[in-house]
Amino acid sequence: MGSKKSGNGNGGSPSPSSAALLGPPPPPPSPLQRKPGRPPRQPPPPPPIKVLNKGGRPRKPPPPPPTHVPNVLGANATPATQETTTKKRKHMSNANEAAPTHAAPPPPPSKKTKGATKNNKAAEKDADGNDANDAAAADGALPRTETPRQKPLAKNDRSLRVLSWNVGGLRAALKNDRVAILQKLVKDEKPHVLCLQEHKLQEQHLVEVEEQLKAVVPGYSCHWAVSTSKAGYSGVVCLVSNDIAGEKGATSALTAAERAGASGGAKKAAGSSKQTTLSFGAATGSSKSLLPPTAKLVSITEGIGGKKSEYNNEGRVLTLVFSDPSLALVFAYVPNSGQDLKRLDYRINVWEKDMTAYLDTFKSKAIPVTYVGDLNVAHLDEDIWNVTAKHIAKSAGTTPQERAAFGDMLEHGYVDSFRALHPHAKHVYTYWSVRAGNKPKNRGLRLDYAVVSQDMAPSSKTTPRVHDAAILDDADKRGDHAPVFVEIRL
Repeated sequence: MGSKKSGNGNGGSPSPSSAALLGPPPPPPSPLQRKPGRPPRQPPPPPPIKVLNKGGRPRKPPPPPPTHVPNVLGANATPATQETTTKKRKHMSNANEAAPTHAAPPPPPSKKTKGATKNNKAAEKDADGNDANDAAAADGALPRTETPRQKPLAKNDRSLRVLSWNVGGLRAALKNDRVAILQKLVKDEKPHVLCLQEHKLQEQHLVEVEEQLKAVVPGYSCHWAVSTSKAGYSGVVCLVSNDIAGEKGATSALTAAERAGASGGAKKAAGSSKQTTLSFGAATGSSKSLLPPTAKLVSITEGIGGKKSEYNNEGRVLTLVFSDPSLALVFAYVPNSGQDLKRLDYRINVWEKDMTAYLDTFKSKAIPVTYVGDLNVAHLDEDIWNVTAKHIAKSAGTTPQERAAFGDMLEHGYVDSFRALHPHAKHVYTYWSVRAGNKPKNRGLRLDYAVVSQDMAPSSKTTPRVHDAAILDDADKRGDHAPVFVEIRL
């Protein structure tokens, strides 16, 4: 009998099975998917190594140590309470793990909150009534004292409204947004007389610029004082409302056309008093005036009565004389003492003495007088933002000599109208160095004034007297000078 084959059919010893070679199959994976809408669980840790017991069965792994939960409920908490707390903490831990890593955006403020914020801002006022938020945003701006305007006069009360402004070049003042500034000033203040200093024009420019000026500010006639000693220097122009009726035979400083025609285009002799018969009066065919009734104009003259030729040559002074009642307006652009104070001696010993004597001539005739313009001096300590600085005593307009000379002039019987109405005003200026960027910080000087004779002071019981005086320092945000205004009750 032959032998029986077994195994792989090739004879020999049998080979082990595939199952024996691969070992026991791995356990099926545990499902990780939880209920819909809940994040998946973390993958389970790797299975522990099986340890067989004596019977060949896997030994159960020891239970994990209990998680320690502090007794936040106090020492008297029962075991059941502690167990409930432990379950809550585990639930919170799982929720924190499932939460997104980024923080949720804060809820938008309610309408009530927004309104409350506005009310809080409106309520943040300092003792002078200034907005505290604006003051903080001004980056250290000196706080300006409030200087409220006087109540308007009654409709039938007669007055003379005067506006003065150093424009630092009239051509620039008639361009771009500065035109709107000038128009708004005239519309708001309604001056009978508007005086602009430092127009810097020459004789040959007057006709062209006068046409532009009349187009910008209609209803006014223009009267000029021009520098003939130096081109592009100094100069004063006075605009008089057509509603002011001139007396018959009154005289006027030459208008542009009259100045050009009077000499055939040639310059007049130095030191002569430039004047001609008034060619204007009450406007005919115009709409009803919005200005209050005022005095009658008698004359307009250039210079200081022809006394000194340099006053005419530099075009610094125009004088208007009125009747019913008698009144004089002297508009001036006072000479600066100059770099290194080269003109200080002339300013103190010539100009100041002659101007004071000129003003006194009106007083001697019982004619109340108002001295208006850029007077180029900061009189009091309150008129200088950095009065303690060492260079102040050596700077034009703030030297002890100039300040004392202004005080001497007041002692002749004159009053600073603005200071009379606002004696305690601080940080109220009319000039700021634009080059130094001082205007946003309100670091300035008060150089522009309306000075009146003592009998015209606001406290006077008689008329004419000052009713209102104002510094319009918010009119022009870019220029270096602020307009000044005075209203005289007749």
